[in-house]
Amino acid sequence: LLCDMVTDCESVERLYDRVYAHEAARAERCAAAGVDCIMVVGDIAMEDRLLFRPDLFRRLDVPRLRELIRRARAARPNVLMFYHSDGDISAVMDDLIDVGFDIINPIQPECMNPEEVKARWGDRITLWGTISVRTTLPRGTPASVRAVVRERIERCGRDGGLVIAPANVIMYDTPVENVVAMYDAARSVTMD
Repeated sequence: LLCDMVTDCESVERLYDRVYAHEAARAERCAAAGVDCIMVVGDIAMEDRLLFRPDLFRRLDVPRLRELIRRARAARPNVLMFYHSDGDISAVMDDLIDVGFDIINPIQPECMNPEEVKARWGDRITLWGTISVRTTLPRGTPASVRAVVRERIERCGRDGGLVIAPANVIMYDTPVENVVAMYDAARSVTMD
């Protein structure tokens, strides 16, 4: 598919038309049924960049995502739209916001600095995640996990728009005590 995006983009567009039509219909049905939030999973990036050129995302995905969101919101105007992609998606963050996404996940701190994301886009998007599943949770101590959570809330959550959560799947090597510390810290931080 990645090769075809460059060598035969018209075929990819035909494929995307079919896939997105199915996904838009599903989003529309979910919204009509009353769901509060619809997640779109992209996984379009590596740790330091997109898997493909941003112009290809704008050509292939942006118009189809816009239509998917339009259909969902036609069925339920206040449905929240949630976009998931691992890696550094900063090259298309404005596009994701412009088409109507409300929440971006997971904001992996190894890939995108949560404070920079908050400073640049935090008035237009909710950050969901930001707690590392590679360093903080598996390798930290309960005290260091609590400190990271407090710092993240203080630096990225002051005006809202932050959902503290693991920045991906919590793996088997993560001490349960660290997971508990993350949730306890998130519940106990108060903003002055």
